[in-house]
Amino acid sequence: MTSQVERLTFKCTAPLQLGHSLHVTVPTNSHNITPLVPPPPISASTTGTIELHTTPDTYPVWTTTVPVVKGSCSSGPKPLNYRYCVKTTDGAGVKWEGEEISEHGGVVAEAGDEGILPESRSGRVGRRVVKYRSVAGARDDSGVITDAFEDGFDGPEYDESTKAWRELYAKPQKQRSNEGAGRIDFISDEEISRGEETSDRKSALFLICYHLPIQLWRDSGGAWRGKWQNSLLAKTDGSVADAVPTFWIGGVKIPGLTPSDERDIKAVCEAMNAHPIFIPQELHEHSYLGMCKQVLWPFFHNIDMLDVSTSGFGDNPAVEEARPGDAPSIWDQSRLHKKWWESYQRVNMMFADLASSVMRPGDTAWVHDYHLAILPKLLEKRQVREAGRRTTSTIFFLHIPFPTSQVFRELECGEWILEGMLSADVVGFHAFDHARHFLNASKRLMGLNYESKFGGLIGLQYRGRTVMVSTSHVSIEPTVMTATMKHSAALGVRDGIRSLHSGRQVLGGVDVAQKLSGVALKFLAYEKLLEDYPVWQRKLVLVQRVLTPRNRTKDEDQTLRHVRTIVRRIEAKHGAGCIDYKEAEGSELPVAERVGLWMATDVYFNSTIREGLNLGPLEYVYCRGGGVPGVVVCSEFSAACNILNGALRINPFDVQQTSAVLDKALKMGLDEKEKRRGRDIDFVSQRTASQWSRHVLRDLKEAVAASKEEDAGNVVSEGELLSFSHVNVMNLVSAFRSSSERVIICDYGGTLLSKEAPGKYLKRDISATSGRKPRPDVMSSLERLCEDPRNTVFVVSGVNRRELEGSLGSIPRIGLAASNGACFSWPSTAEDGAREWHAFQFGVDWEDVKAVAIPIMSKYAARTNGSSLKILDLSISWSYFSADPEWGAIQAKFIVPELQDKLKAFDVQVVMLKGQVEIVPKLLHKGVLVKRLLRELAAKNKKYPQFTMVVGDDKSDEPMFAASFDFLAEQVDPDFVAASSPSLPVALVTGGSGSFDSSDSKPPTRSPTPTLGRRLSHDTNLVLPPFKAESQYAYTITVGRKASNATEFLHNAREVEDLLVALAMADEGEHNKDIKKRLSTLSTESWDDQHTIDSSFYDI
Repeated sequence: MTSQVERLTFKCTAPLQLGHSLHVTVPTNSHNITPLVPPPPISASTTGTIELHTTPDTYPVWTTTVPVVKGSCSSGPKPLNYRYCVKTTDGAGVKWEGEEISEHGGVVAEAGDEGILPESRSGRVGRRVVKYRSVAGARDDSGVITDAFEDGFDGPEYDESTKAWRELYAKPQKQRSNEGAGRIDFISDEEISRGEETSDRKSALFLICYHLPIQLWRDSGGAWRGKWQNSLLAKTDGSVADAVPTFWIGGVKIPGLTPSDERDIKAVCEAMNAHPIFIPQELHEHSYLGMCKQVLWPFFHNIDMLDVSTSGFGDNPAVEEARPGDAPSIWDQSRLHKKWWESYQRVNMMFADLASSVMRPGDTAWVHDYHLAILPKLLEKRQVREAGRRTTSTIFFLHIPFPTSQVFRELECGEWILEGMLSADVVGFHAFDHARHFLNASKRLMGLNYESKFGGLIGLQYRGRTVMVSTSHVSIEPTVMTATMKHSAALGVRDGIRSLHSGRQVLGGVDVAQKLSGVALKFLAYEKLLEDYPVWQRKLVLVQRVLTPRNRTKDEDQTLRHVRTIVRRIEAKHGAGCIDYKEAEGSELPVAERVGLWMATDVYFNSTIREGLNLGPLEYVYCRGGGVPGVVVCSEFSAACNILNGALRINPFDVQQTSAVLDKALKMGLDEKEKRRGRDIDFVSQRTASQWSRHVLRDLKEAVAASKEEDAGNVVSEGELLSFSHVNVMNLVSAFRSSSERVIICDYGGTLLSKEAPGKYLKRDISATSGRKPRPDVMSSLERLCEDPRNTVFVVSGVNRRELEGSLGSIPRIGLAASNGACFSWPSTAEDGAREWHAFQFGVDWEDVKAVAIPIMSKYAARTNGSSLKILDLSISWSYFSADPEWGAIQAKFIVPELQDKLKAFDVQVVMLKGQVEIVPKLLHKGVLVKRLLRELAAKNKKYPQFTMVVGDDKSDEPMFAASFDFLAEQVDPDFVAASSPSLPVALVTGGSGSFDSSDSKPPTRSPTPTLGRRLSHDTNLVLPPFKAESQYAYTITVGRKASNATEFLHNAREVEDLLVALAMADEGEHNKDIKKRLSTLSTESWDDQHTIDSSFYDI
C-alpha cells in the first residue's frame, strides 16, 4: 500500500565545542525522502546537509528548525537511514560519525581501502563502507527522532561505492542471485597484477565476440576437441582471466553440424568457460557476409554510398542478375531491412539472449567489434525490463575505423548502430582518429556534447549518464613470437626466402586482397623505385603475400585482377626475380609462415589506405631483434603509424615520395636502425593482450569512479537508484480515490508528449514538441480529470504560451504555464474558453537589457548561418537550432561570457541551453510557479490538498519537485513561508484583466476589458489555513531512471500517459480490475521507443 506524507524533526544530544555545528544527512531517493537541501557529496564538505540548531537554554540538545518531509511512495514505505557530522570552528574540517577529523577537508580512508578506491580529482572517493543510523524505534508519534551523537553506534552498512542497500533491496534474478547488485565490484589494481582473487569479489567478465576464439576439430576417434586460437581475445598465460572470473561468448560456424555435434561442442566449450552460439547458415550469410561485410565494413572504412553501390565494395546480386530496367536503384537501401539488416538484428538478439541467461548483476560484458554493435542496447533493454535498471557494466570496443559523420549519416540504420554503441559505459577505439569521428557523429547525428575528463578520458552525455570514450592499442604476445621464432616451420620459411633470393634485399608485406589495403599502390611505388633508382633492379625483391578471405568476393576479385596486371608488367620490365608474389586463401597467414617472412625481410612495407587493428608491423619489429634490425615503412593512414615512433611514414597515394622513402630505408645504416627499433620495442613487447585488457578495464573503473564523483554533488547518485522505485499505478490510484482535494502538475515535452527520436539535424532534437499534440487517449483523460471540481490540473512547459495554448488550450478548465513558468493561466471558466494570462514581475527593465544584449546577439547571428534572435516577454534568446551544431556551440561559448560581462548590472542570468543561449531573470524556474500555485489553491480552498502529484522529465523540472516538498514543510510551520522565500516575484496580469483581491487570495476571474500590469497578492500576504493532521499524499515522479529530486520514476512518456488514463478512469468510478484490464491493452512498446521500425526489433 502507498505510504503517506511524514514530517520529521531531528533532535540530537551532542556536547560540542563552542563554535562547532551539528548537521544531519539523509540519502535521498534510496529512502524516498527529499530534504529541503540536496544531500552531501562523498567528501568532508557539509554542502547539502541539514543544520541543527541549539540555544543556551536547550544546549546540548540540537534540533532541526525545518521539518524534513518524507514523501509518499506508491510501492509502500521504505526505511529511513541517516548520520550526523560536526563542522569544525574554522570550517576547514568535518567529522562524520565513525571517522577522524580531516583538517584539510578530506576524508580519512578506512584501513584496508588501499588499492580498491578509484582515483579522482578530489582524491580517493570510491569504495567506502559507512554505517548509517536507522530510524526504526527512534521516532515518537509526533515525528521527532531523538539521538545522541557518538562515534560508536550500530546500524546497517551502506556501501558508498554503489549506494546499494543490498541486504534490503536485493531481488531474485533468473538462475543467479542479486548479490553484488550495481556496477562491477572491481578488485584492486594490485590484486590484478598479482593474479590473486579477493574473497569478496562477486563479479565476472564476459568477452563477447562474433567468432568464438576456439579451434574445434574431431580427433581420430570422432570426438570433438578444442584449443584456444592465436587470437587477441583468446585465453593466454598471465591474462586477466587469471585474476577475474572470465567467460567467453561467441559464434561457431561449422557446416553440417547435427544436434548431437552441437551438444558435444557445447560441452567442450563450457569446459573452457566458453558459451557457443550456433548461427544458422542462412542467417550467417545475410548478417555476416551481407550486412557486416558488404555494408558496415565499407561504411566504417569511410566508403560513401556511391562507391559502395558502384565500385565493387558491396555485392548486390539483385542488381547484377536483374534484367535491364528491372534492377533496383543503386541508392536503394531497402534491401537492408528486408534481409541483411533484419538478420543482423536477429543475430544480435541471439547473443543478447545467451548473455542475459548466464550473466548476473555486477558482471561486465565486453562486446567486440561492429558485428555486435547493437548488442549493448539490447542488453540494457532486457535488464531494464526485468530489473527496472541497468544491472551490468558494458564495454564496446571497435577494432576497425569509424567513419566521418558525413559518410556515417548516409547509412540508413546508422542511428541504431550509434545508439547501440552509446548504450555501453565505455566505447573503445585503437586510434584517436577513429574516436574523433565517433564523437563528431554523436554530436551531429544525435546532438550529444562531449568533454575531456580527468585521467585523459572523454565523456559523452547520453540519456542522463556519461559514456566514456577511450583509445588504446594492443600489441603482440612476445612468448608466442619467441617460441615461433625458434620453431622449425618458421626457420624453414626464413631460410627458404633467403636461399631463393640470395644476394637481394627483401621488401616484405602481407595484405588482404581489397582496395583499401593499398596493395596495388604498393606495387606502383615499387615499380617507381626500380625505375628511378635502377641500382636496386638486381639487388632487391618484393616478397608479397595476398590473402583472399572470400567474404567480399567482388572487391577481392577486382583487386586481384588489378594487382596481377601490375605484377606481370613489372616482371616483364625487370625480370621475374624482382617479385615473389603469392596468393593464399584465408584471412591471415599461419603464424609460423608470418614469422619466417618477418625474419627474412629487411624492410617491412605497409601501404594501407584505411585499416583498424593490424599487428603485422609490431610483429616485424619484435622478430627483427637479436641481429640486424629491420625498418618499418608504414602508411600514414594505418593505425600502427600512430604507435611506432621509429617507422618511416608514407602517403601511399604519393608514389614518388613513397619510392624515395623506400630508397632511404634500404640505405639506412645499422646505428639508425637500432635507434628506430629502440623507440618501439618497449611498447611492442609490453602491451600484450592481457595488459591491454587491464588498461581497458581500468578505463571502465575510472569511468565508474568519475561517474560517482559527478553524481556526488547531484541530488542522488547512480548507485542510489538501485532502490529508486518505479511507480505502482494501482496503489497511486487508491490514494487518488481516497482524496477530496487533488492537484496534478505535469511537464509537457518528454512527459505528456514523447520526444521525437534524435535526428541528423540538431533542430529535430530541439524542437521535439513543435506542432505536435499528445495522443487522443491523453487529451481525453486530461479533459475528464479537469471536469471534476475536486481536481486542479496544470501543465507547465518551456514552450511559449502561444504554442502551449495551441496544443492544450482546447481543454476546458486546464491550467497552463509557459516559458518555464514565467507566465501562467488559471483554468478557464469562461464559456468561450478564453484565457487570462499572468506573468511574474522579476523587477527587470527589459528595455535596458535589450539595448545592451541585442547588438551583441545580432553580431553573433550575422556570423553564424542559420542562427536567429527570439524576443519574448521575459527572455531574449539567441538560437542556433538550424545552424551547424559544432559551429553554433563554438559561438555559444563566446557569446555567453560576453553577455555576462555586459549584463552584470542587471538582475538577469545568461544560460546556455541545448541549441540556444537565453537571457532570463535570475529567479526564474518552474519551482517558483509550483509553490505559488499550491499556496494560492490552499488559500482559496481554506485547506491543503490531500493528493499532490508532480511529474517531469528533465533538469528544468527538478525545482518543481523541491518546491512541492517546501510546500509540505511549511504547512506545519506557517512562519517558514517568510523564512524560506520572503520575496517571491509578483505576478502581473498580461492577457485579459480580471481583478484579484489579495484579501481573499483566489484565482482571478475574467473581465471583458484586457488590462496589463494588475498586481496579484504577495506570498507574505497569503492567509494559509491551519495544519490538520490527516491523510496526505504527495508524489514526485520523474520520467526515466536518473539522478533526481523525485521520489519515484516512470520509464517513459508512454507510462505517464497510461497513468493519466488510469486516474481518469478512477475519477469516473471504474473498478480497479477494469483499470488493470485497460492498462494491459495500452502501451506495449519498449520502454524508450525511439524508432518506428519492425516490432520485433528490441522485443527481447
